[in-house]
Amino acid sequence: MEDMGITVILNARMQTLPHGESAGVSSAICSTPGQSHSLSNGESLKADLVFVAAGPKSSTAPPAVAMLPVGTTDGAGFVKVNKQLQVEGMEGVYAIGDCVNVPETKLAYSGGLQAKVVVNNVIVDATGKGSMKDYELLPEGKAGMLVTLGPKRGAGAFGKTQLGSFMVSNIKGKSLLTSILMGDRGMKAVAN
Repeated sequence: MEDMGITVILNARMQTLPHGESAGVSSAICSTPGQSHSLSNGESLKADLVFVAAGPKSSTAPPAVAMLPVGTTDGAGFVKVNKQLQVEGMEGVYAIGDCVNVPETKLAYSGGLQAKVVVNNVIVDATGKGSMKDYELLPEGKAGMLVTLGPKRGAGAFGKTQLGSFMVSNIKGKSLLTSILMGDRGMKAVAN
């Protein structure tokens, strides 16, 4: 990314989140032209645009997790679930996504797979018809992520395999995989 003029600063956090104009995404993208931002390592930097990309931090649990009874979270603050994604010790209560103690990489893709299992299991709970489904972990090395930096650049990884710009741009950069995402939802992509 450095060859693209992008500076990567590791092991430092912004002291405060910017209050710039949001670009249609609720404070996830902030326009901050000419503003200086203080970092936890004592440095500061100027940025015209800030992408707030904070990952999950289990010690700051979502409000719903805080309402669960004592003992329903593990030592790291993740919700303990069984193979059907039911909260341990709570019949008819399910959890999915970044808050669960499922031992796999936290990805939106995984959350979608978990949601399908939970929808089935809630219906079985409610109707008494059908059978409960177990959530199957993604096979080791099958979880991956592709991050594009425009239509011709990017980085990615699947398991321990690193993918460079050429591969990422050919897989995701041109279409952002919108046809696959829309197809999963029964929609047709509109041709440009």
